[in-house]
Amino acid sequence: MRRRESGSMLLIIVFFMVVGGALAAGVLAATRSQSQTSALDVQGVRAYWAARSALEWAAYQVSDPDNTQGLGASQLPACFASPKALALPGDLGAFTVSVSCARQPAVGSHEEQQNRIVGYVLTATASSGGAAAPDRIERQVQTTVIRCKNPVAGSAPD
Repeated sequence: MRRRESGSMLLIIVFFMVVGGALAAGVLAATRSQSQTSALDVQGVRAYWAARSALEWAAYQVSDPDNTQGLGASQLPACFASPKALALPGDLGAFTVSVSCARQPAVGSHEEQQNRIVGYVLTATASSGGAAAPDRIERQVQTTVIRCKNPVAGSAPD
């Protein structure tokens, strides 16, 4: 009498299904992680450009855009009220943007021969997401703008 083995192929099939499922789950998790990382990278770049836009706005504000400081003026402009919240358009509107200004010296100016010199330290921060959120994005940029005025010359530009 011959005895037949039965059921061994079923065990092999179940084994390969479990191994294949585990591999598929690993690949899916890696793909999802890569997708989230790419999305956060894109948001990081947008946050950087939102902060740079705010910095450009701030530099324009300390450059006397309304021409209140004529050629013969003896004082350089003060900082704008800080911190200042800005609303940006389009995709950058999703970010909370603030900009601050610190004038050096705070009052008056540095005198060098006939020139009056003032520095403005401008800092812009753009962020999105909650403080403890895993998708929190924040970028901060800073620059210094130096202004010089020669009130004695009277007709020379800044």
